[in-house]
Amino acid sequence: NLDGIVQDVLAFAREGKLKPTKTTSRDVIEQALESCAGVLAANTARVVRSDDTAFEFEGDTSLLAQAAANVIRNAAEAVKEAHRDDVKARVIRIGAERKRMRRPAGGNGMYVVVWVEDTGKGIPAEARERIFSPFFTTRAQGTGLGLAIVHRIVDAHGGHVLVSNRKGGGTKFELCLPTPLTSGALVSEGGRGASRQGRLDQHIEVKRAGRGAGRDLENPEWSEA
Repeated sequence: NLDGIVQDVLAFAREGKLKPTKTTSRDVIEQALESCAGVLAANTARVVRSDDTAFEFEGDTSLLAQAAANVIRNAAEAVKEAHRDDVKARVIRIGAERKRMRRPAGGNGMYVVVWVEDTGKGIPAEARERIFSPFFTTRAQGTGLGLAIVHRIVDAHGGHVLVSNRKGGGTKFELCLPTPLTSGALVSEGGRGASRQGRLDQHIEVKRAGRGAGRDLENPEWSEA
């Protein structure tokens, strides 16, 4: 819709200054899900949570929640498109982990990774190389700015985004955030984050996966990529 287009354009044009504070992966996920409650309900998408551990790190909660929300909105649309006649198959998994990874510039480091997986059709290889380019979209009503904004926000934190197709269908996005913030991150003085506990729309069924986590207990065929 027009409002969505305007918001995307304004967000992309906004100067990428961070206001980092101590936050957690759960703060980011809660705020992202709260902002996506409407689109999740509209697409009858079910969310499975795998973020029982709240990993602490330094970052701009509001901006990172916006980045995660953009990925979640894409996932909601993808699962509906892939499963028009099977509402139960419209599943989105969201989680977080802390792990040592290879930095794009070389060397290893610790990262907090917020990830989103969906049961959609996946992203064609030729499109995967362009999805972060401004105004590139595979959807008739897309602005082509949502993932460009994701890339800009994560990059401003000194991080990177990994995208892969799941075996059996669907896509996984990983927002990889270095801990601590790297020297390349853009920081503004005196800013305070907007971390808060989100309340989710009552029509959205959100489940927390327990140990051995990440498996949808109602859909045993859903397995790790």
